[in-house]
Amino acid sequence: MPQAAETQFHLLDKSWTLKRFPARKNDPLRAWDAADELLLQEVMGRIQSEQKVLIVNDSFGAISTVLADFKPHWISDSFISQQACKQNLALNQLSENLISWDNAQAWPKQKFDWVLIKLPKSHAQLEDQLYRLRDCIHKNTQIIACAMSKNLHTQSIKLFEKLIGSSHTSLAQKKARLLFAKAEQLEHKDSPYPKSYQLSQYRLEVFNHAAVFSQQKLDIGTAFLLENFPENHNYKNIVDLGCGNGLLGIRAAQLHPEARIDFYDESQAAIASAKLNVQHNNLSDDRLSFHLSNCLDGADVSSADLVLNNPPFHQQHSISGHIAKQMFQQSKKVLKPGGELWVIANRHLGYHKDLDNIFGGHKLVKSNSKFVILKARK
Repeated sequence: MPQAAETQFHLLDKSWTLKRFPARKNDPLRAWDAADELLLQEVMGRIQSEQKVLIVNDSFGAISTVLADFKPHWISDSFISQQACKQNLALNQLSENLISWDNAQAWPKQKFDWVLIKLPKSHAQLEDQLYRLRDCIHKNTQIIACAMSKNLHTQSIKLFEKLIGSSHTSLAQKKARLLFAKAEQLEHKDSPYPKSYQLSQYRLEVFNHAAVFSQQKLDIGTAFLLENFPENHNYKNIVDLGCGNGLLGIRAAQLHPEARIDFYDESQAAIASAKLNVQHNNLSDDRLSFHLSNCLDGADVSSADLVLNNPPFHQQHSISGHIAKQMFQQSKKVLKPGGELWVIANRHLGYHKDLDNIFGGHKLVKSNSKFVILKARK
């Protein structure tokens, strides 16, 4: 059994309790990393009480919890990150009302004195965020980004220089670095996102906001499931779990015109993309619903005939199988007796073992050199 990670974060003469979300027994991963720590060391004692602070992409709320007394604005695409931050505020007897919770798809219309950014994994997401950031800065805004050194790429620095202003990086400490950017590009410029591509074989134009996985082309895992899609059952209630841009649910809506389709994702960009694709492809009606959620939290027990799932195996920069396992466990609860879970996954991930443990067995629907389609029945 893995050893539980440290939960006490110390800085100067203070300490905070910080945990990841959702909670896992003996979670070996901390709710902060050396990049968070380096950023907080840089700004603590420099921010003044009257200054306006914007925090972007705070992974599990460590930055926001430590700086909560400055009443920062918060922007993150991730519902799980937001829930983690609220949890950590509560653990430290801090009110969540100290934070202004802004939507990642609609940034606040005001200027900030400090902008603190945790670099996202996606280059496209960073590009979109920097376009939006130009409306939120003035010539004296202090802009500092942080990342583990392996995640701070030359491409990211060039993006800051192109869209914000001249930039430089700090020396590495504990394998983490800071990026400092001058606020020189202050004129509004529209983001190039969302972008779209055509899927003529399914009569669809697919739109993707910047934070969505494989946002410029159809990813090969989804393509493989679309080619081997469940068609021959009388499904009445279908769930697209971890829906991304909604393609699986939209295809289900095409093939099962009487079925109710529920789209679930923890990414604001994913839900926004799925809604846009439903509307643009003339599928919008009362039988389609969208849920920003941690997996299937809040879904009715024994309510679905079919769950479609392309599970992630990363949480931000960390590789982990716990999200897929949570998705499988919740799918079993949400499925009706006899209901089916269809999973598309890289074959090396070994999800068949989890399905056997949770459902008591599985069936291999189709495989190729890279992917497997697995089916489990409740």
